[in-house]
Amino acid sequence: MVSSEIQERAISLGKALVQELGLEPGVDTLSRWMAHYISEQIALAENAPDNEKTEAKQRCFDTILKLWEHRLSLPNGRYPFNSFEPIFETLSRLNPDNSRPYYFDNSHFQKTENNDTPENQTNEVQLWINMALSIDAAARVLIDFAIKQAACNAEDEKTGAWIEKSTGISDDKYDDISIITRLLGEPQKDELEEEARERTSHELSSRIQKLNMLIEFIEFSRSLRDELTENLENTSDKDSSME
Repeated sequence: MVSSEIQERAISLGKALVQELGLEPGVDTLSRWMAHYISEQIALAENAPDNEKTEAKQRCFDTILKLWEHRLSLPNGRYPFNSFEPIFETLSRLNPDNSRPYYFDNSHFQKTENNDTPENQTNEVQLWINMALSIDAAARVLIDFAIKQAACNAEDEKTGAWIEKSTGISDDKYDDISIITRLLGEPQKDELEEEARERTSHELSSRIQKLNMLIEFIEFSRSLRDELTENLENTSDKDSSME
C-alpha cells in the first residue's frame, strides 16, 4: 500500500490528466471516455465512506498510475510533454553525454599522453586522430547547448506542474521526465547545494577547454574550405575543357 501522500499526489495528477484529456469541446471520444473514467474514480475516492475510503483511494491510484504509465500512447497529441518530442527524437540519435564520438567508436583511438617516445609524439596519424577527437568533443558541447535551448523553448506553464505531480508515484519505465529535468537545469535528487555548485563549475571549465580547442581549429577549417573550393574549381575547369 502506497503512502497517503503519494496517493494524494496521484489524484492531483489524475485531475490534471482529466483536464488535459477533456480540455476541448471537440476532443475525440476515447480521450473523453478516459477523462470521464478517471474523474469518476477520483470522485469515488474522495467521497467514499470512511470504511471504504482506503480501498477506493488505492483503486483510484492504480487507475491513474496505469494511465500515466501509458502517457506516450495518449491519443491525438495528449501526451503531456508533446512539445519535447522533437528533442527526444534528436537525442535518440545524438546523445551529448555519450562518451563515444558521434561518428565512430574511439575505443581504439585514444589520445597519446605522457609518452616520451619521440616517434609517437611526431606521429602524423596520431596527430590527425587527436584533432578528430578534439573537434568531436567540442561539437558535443555545441550540440548540448543547442538541445538545452530547444528544451527551454519547449517548456510551457504546464511542464513544471506535470513533473511535480508525477514525481515519486511510480518506478517510471520512461526517461522523459528525467531528461526534461536535466535539460532544464533542475538540481539532481539528494544533491547538496555545494555539490551542485562544484559539479556545475567542473562542467563549465571542461566545456570551455573543449571550445578553446575548437577555436584553434577555425583557421584550419578556413584553409581546408579554401583548398576544397580550389579543388572544385579545378575539377569544373577540367570538365569544361573536355566538352
